[in-house]
Amino acid sequence: SVLDGIWSDTRSAQAEAFRSLRASIRLLGRDKDRPVTLFTSALPGEGKTFVSSNYAMALAYQGQRTLLVDADLRKPNVSPTFFGEHRKPGLADCLLEDLDLKDVVNPSGVEGLDILTAGSRLPNPGELLAADGIGGLIAYASESYDRIVIDTAPVLSVSDTLLLGHLAHNYCLVIQAGETSRKAILRSIKLVGETGVKVNGAVLNQLPLGKSSYYSHYYGGYYGGDKVYGSDDTRKG
Repeated sequence: SVLDGIWSDTRSAQAEAFRSLRASIRLLGRDKDRPVTLFTSALPGEGKTFVSSNYAMALAYQGQRTLLVDADLRKPNVSPTFFGEHRKPGLADCLLEDLDLKDVVNPSGVEGLDILTAGSRLPNPGELLAADGIGGLIAYASESYDRIVIDTAPVLSVSDTLLLGHLAHNYCLVIQAGETSRKAILRSIKLVGETGVKVNGAVLNQLPLGKSSYYSHYYGGYYGGDKVYGSDDTRKG
């Protein structure tokens, strides 16, 4: 579980790394003006769910009421990460059946952090996300939560995430160190840019200790932690 290890020792290098990420995103502007943060990746398995989940936890530990939304309706990982199962109803059900958000969110087990799972699996999630409903849902959630974190599908796998960029004030690309090619990264940034949205920054995941100088040169910036970040299956998504 994402709850294991990272936050059992709040003084650990991993916990400090997510506090640093929280501070970096905060530098983009005042919290009340930029409450919605979206995480995506170029390809599957780069750790976007790991990063978005721990970032959401870092916000909650700071005392901010936070909602983590799983908007990857094709291969959702937030619910299994926190609860060990796919919990329904969730986002898809809210959009299809007009359910009340307060009746659908799940307490995460961390004070101040709620989870909106992806919900029921659908044959046409792209069409559902293209509708106007999700914008209204995020606006409604913003009335009850200080911060909203959205975990989305990989940009190069499906077009779903390109439909959601306008909802976010902070748009972050998660990159797996040593695996994601520069070509894939630039292609993702280009596709996002073509929708009129700007990628605000990147999180370099699974960075081996001592490799920061090399990856900083290769990618143009880095983010890392103790030993290897996200080396097991619970740190991917």
